[in-house]
Amino acid sequence: VKPVEGAGSDGVFICDSEDEVRRAYAALEGTKNVLGLTNYSVLLQEYLRGDEYVIDTVSRSGVHKCVAIWKYDKRLCNGSPVVYFGVRLMPIDAEPHIGAMVKYVFGVLEALGIRNGAVHSEVKTEERGPVLIEANCRLHGGEGTWAPMAEACLGYSQVSAMLDAYLDPAAFGALPYVPSYFQAHCTEANVQSMVSGVLKEIDMEALRQIRALSSYAGEFLDVTVGKRIDKTVDLLTSCGNINLINQSKQKLDADYAEFHRIVAKGIFTVEDPILA
Repeated sequence: VKPVEGAGSDGVFICDSEDEVRRAYAALEGTKNVLGLTNYSVLLQEYLRGDEYVIDTVSRSGVHKCVAIWKYDKRLCNGSPVVYFGVRLMPIDAEPHIGAMVKYVFGVLEALGIRNGAVHSEVKTEERGPVLIEANCRLHGGEGTWAPMAEACLGYSQVSAMLDAYLDPAAFGALPYVPSYFQAHCTEANVQSMVSGVLKEIDMEALRQIRALSSYAGEFLDVTVGKRIDKTVDLLTSCGNINLINQSKQKLDADYAEFHRIVAKGIFTVEDPILA
């Protein structure tokens, strides 16, 4: 159950009974969502339990190129099951079902009549095969911190591919149909807050440890001392992200695990903590 018009997992409820659906609707009815719109109705969707992926594409005159494949890492945090811990750029051959998933998304683009431009599609893998969650006629979202990571690993991004599609047909034609050759591996690691209140202090020693990771490539922290901070329960309450890039997948995996070990200890101190 979720708002008809929303974003970032805002107002999403996972329900196991009709009564839970009714309670979810009652909790949402008449409230303002993250886009500032009033929730008068909700969308009911089948709950898909498989892994979630992003298939980023760019099309020109009906020719579709998959320019990036990302896999979400969502976990339970602060009582919420939909907290983003990270998203990883995946080679086409990283998992046996990815190729079929890309082919499926190309079919979705055809069914929707997409012939030109960028599309950001989210897909889950189920026993019956890939299932579309949504196809957004736009670039990959967020703060755009994913673009330099893609450039570092692939030599191009969805941004550069879209520019080529409109301005340099030959360059677009030279792009591979799927991302296969990787110069490095990367993950966007999300920062969670375990507390709510007015931010008093950021643990600078913890940040020093994070910045010392061999894969560290940059950061975007969306918090300010003296301003309100909330426990992370969805993408909208995420406190930012750290870009991790490494030529060694093993080192990247180790740094990603170490990053979340540091963050889980709590790197924010608040005044007037809100216990709820």
